[in-house]
Amino acid sequence: MNIDNMEILICKSDTFGGANYLLDRLYNWLLKNNYHVEQCIFNKGIIPPPKTYNLAILPSYIDDDIYALSRKGIKVERILLWIMGMGCFQDGYYNPAHITGIKGIITKIIAKEAEAALIDITEHRSICFTDVVGRYNTYKDLKFADEKYDSDYLIPIGISTQEYKNRVKEDEIFSACWVGRVSHDFKYIPLRHALLDFNEYCKAHSLNACFTVVGDGDAVDDIKRLTKEMVYESRFIPFVGYDDLDAFFATQDIAFVMGTSALDAARNSCPAVVVTPVREGIDEENVCYRWIFDSKGYSLGEYPGWDKKTNQDRRSLDVILAELDKDKFISRKCWEYTKQFDEERAFKKILECKPLPMDKKVWRHIKKFYRWRKFVKIYVKVKRVATRK
Repeated sequence: MNIDNMEILICKSDTFGGANYLLDRLYNWLLKNNYHVEQCIFNKGIIPPPKTYNLAILPSYIDDDIYALSRKGIKVERILLWIMGMGCFQDGYYNPAHITGIKGIITKIIAKEAEAALIDITEHRSICFTDVVGRYNTYKDLKFADEKYDSDYLIPIGISTQEYKNRVKEDEIFSACWVGRVSHDFKYIPLRHALLDFNEYCKAHSLNACFTVVGDGDAVDDIKRLTKEMVYESRFIPFVGYDDLDAFFATQDIAFVMGTSALDAARNSCPAVVVTPVREGIDEENVCYRWIFDSKGYSLGEYPGWDKKTNQDRRSLDVILAELDKDKFISRKCWEYTKQFDEERAFKKILECKPLPMDKKVWRHIKKFYRWRKFVKIYVKVKRVATRK
């Protein structure tokens, strides 16, 4: 397979913005380097004209799009799933929280199919991961997995690195921020804890502060109600464009973040604190913090108990803020950490994966997944109608 002459298709989702931002950067990098590449967002009707693509790069939770595209005359010879998170492969197939009743029975059936798909996709070299924690938790229950996949198929998030910027404080107000979704998945509990812990610190140290929440989602109203009780000023900004993040982070003394947002803050020389992602109803009191430069294995946030492979650092917010006050090199340490995520290195490695052509086994998994997702959509619609009645 001649990489230079490949026809490449990048498939994006209509949700989960961090993954789409990463795929956008990959798309622009491929264009800049004269590769033949097109984009697809199937659920939004953004579909390229019928043709054959040598390679499709996509996040795991939309691999059924490949079958949907085939029904519109778009053929794909090889796929590469780029797993961008701890349980992304598993979560694309089923909700592991469903363990009882009819949902529990269905989950067990789908889980077996997901495991079989994972084995076949891996044997075809059609999968890679952004971090060690995601790789470990995807394979942890499979006997066939071995350590070679840690290096061969580990491709970190790619960012455009920047020069370090000396930070100059223009006022006496301490500015903290959250940048990311504000939603009732694994974001609400960490943000809630950060706001409450920051409030206790401000009260104990009589700190004149402002906390800006950048992001939108179904938990915004709950967070706004919570911040009315805080001693510091609160601000809410639904969205900041990627090109405007530089100017925004220049005004912040500290950022509470996870995933790609952590890199966005750190590459702009802002002290970046990775907050533990926590799902509602599960380990809600297990939120902790660490500096981004203390992160191991490219991981930028792990569910409690999911970091056995890396044993990430865990600190209280009091310790974090005390270190920020004493160590004048914190922002430089955060910035230095981002160098290992340089997009030139990451995106070149993507093209070195060389997945094998899809065979009947892989195609069968994709087709099953497509039918399963279609069934779920119909089931949800019927349930909503029945509930209204």
